[in-house]
Amino acid sequence: MDLMPAQEIAMPVLDNTVQAVLGQPMSIGAFHQAVEQLSPKRLRKVLSRVVPLNDQDDAGVTALMRAVRSGNVDKIRLLLACGADPELTDHLDRTALDWAVSRDFIPGIELLLNYGVDRGYHPKYPRRPMDADLPVFEPGPEAWGEEMLPQTIGRALLDISIRKLAAQEDPFRPIPAIGMVRSLAALQLFLDEGDPLTDAPLFARCKYLGLEANGEIHCSRDEYLESGARVFGKTNGEVIKNPFYTDMVHSAASATTARFHFESWLEDCLPEGTPIWSNDRVGISLTRLANGNWVQIGGQYDDAPEYDYCVYNDVIEYDGRGEFTIYGYPKDVFPPTDHHSATLINDHLYVIGGLGDFIDDDLQQTNVYRWNIQSKQFEQVVTQGQSPQQLFKHTASYDPHRQAIIISGGKRHTDVSKPAECNEELFVLDLRNNTWSEVKV
Repeated sequence: MDLMPAQEIAMPVLDNTVQAVLGQPMSIGAFHQAVEQLSPKRLRKVLSRVVPLNDQDDAGVTALMRAVRSGNVDKIRLLLACGADPELTDHLDRTALDWAVSRDFIPGIELLLNYGVDRGYHPKYPRRPMDADLPVFEPGPEAWGEEMLPQTIGRALLDISIRKLAAQEDPFRPIPAIGMVRSLAALQLFLDEGDPLTDAPLFARCKYLGLEANGEIHCSRDEYLESGARVFGKTNGEVIKNPFYTDMVHSAASATTARFHFESWLEDCLPEGTPIWSNDRVGISLTRLANGNWVQIGGQYDDAPEYDYCVYNDVIEYDGRGEFTIYGYPKDVFPPTDHHSATLINDHLYVIGGLGDFIDDDLQQTNVYRWNIQSKQFEQVVTQGQSPQQLFKHTASYDPHRQAIIISGGKRHTDVSKPAECNEELFVLDLRNNTWSEVKV
């Protein structure tokens, strides 16, 4: 049975379908319309003839994307079997998987993941640069979850906004599909594939950890004025009980949101130069422990206004059911860090590298600290050998046979007068003697 009554199918589609059966060419527009409107059975007959299977329309849209939009997994499966290329991108740089994610089309996401499509980390085709200077809508809590969007701003606008936010950092950076998920069901599919929770949108991460993530701040103005500023811990692993901090974690509100909420700007509240504490950060690490808890370390808040810019050195441990504990540290015990790696080895998290406030750092050294999951305390690991120097945005993995942490990718600062360079080498930290070595790739 057709998905739509035959009389509602446009005549050009029917005419071109007949032409295809006769072996004559079929236009892209007619074929795409057929993909959306015909039943899988009738579409199979069309596909048995010569059709523009991977041709793209003026917006770069493919037949496979049209099948995703139709919400029919049988059509997606049929097109893939006939040779449809799932890695092609439209003019917003979205693949068929991105289309499925933006529609929260769970069966389509699952099918494409099982097919083995790229999830945005290793794109088959070069990405288009995004203009980071164009106005951007930053998705908030109202733009995530069951009630999200096309009604307010539309899926395409949200997708391009997410990409522009990333483009402010790197206009050519691939955007992983997990970064656009709209539901916990979709998020779980990507986590099952091994994608990091840190790549998910802030509000998706918060929902996954059992937090409200509604952007609402409930503490009083007095509590805000008393405890809104970022402060360092006084001891190694100090438990910080702060009503404003707690509110900010539960709500996922930004420092800017807090300033607007309390109508609070430089002249009337916190000491000048003191950033408002926020858990809306980039460059965090988020690691799952054996007991199911998640440990978040550091991160950076870098949103307007500039006086709230901050790199953090705190730790937040979540139980995954909405409860959490914030731990603070003196700056000389554990320096503020972001874009580091955190590797779980037995009872310790090894925190390596990070950008931080690099102007104050020794670029010849690679920061290595380890966090004890029992005592909640940090200790510095003094290393020797040929380190990667200041390293950030890298990947770390543990090799139990070698008792070593393997570092790859990311960027390195080797000279304060020069921009960071891509790390094209492998570095190995032997934990038996805390010695670095470089492996040429």
